[in-house]
Amino acid sequence: MPLIRVAAAALLGCVLLAGMPGCPSDDDAGGKPTLGADGRERWVVTLEGEPPDLAEYRALVRDNPKAAAPYVAKMRDNLMSGRTELEGFLTSVDGRVVERWWMSNAITVEVPAGAVESLKKQAGVKRLAPDVTLE
Repeated sequence: MPLIRVAAAALLGCVLLAGMPGCPSDDDAGGKPTLGADGRERWVVTLEGEPPDLAEYRALVRDNPKAAAPYVAKMRDNLMSGRTELEGFLTSVDGRVVERWWMSNAITVEVPAGAVESLKKQAGVKRLAPDVTLE
């Protein structure tokens, strides 16, 4: 359970400090992304649509903490639901989703450098920001 709280606190910090290095913002189009183990670039993809209402999650954490982990797993799994075009694109360029940020409606992906411009144009992609290492 503490891991969920730590992850939630980190995400909240990123949302609150969106102008700080390492946190994507609306105008964060530049910068060098972190490289994955195989040389792919890591990008944070903000998906179209609104982030979920967190009231149900907060209630679970408060009233039934054991039910929070399965709820989070379901929300993470559902984040890419209905995004078959984006999933197909990632498969076609040998890309992959490495993290699902369900609270902020975003994913972190690794793609070959040559695929980034095409990734920006995919249906359902609202914004791209480089995934950078925080120092």
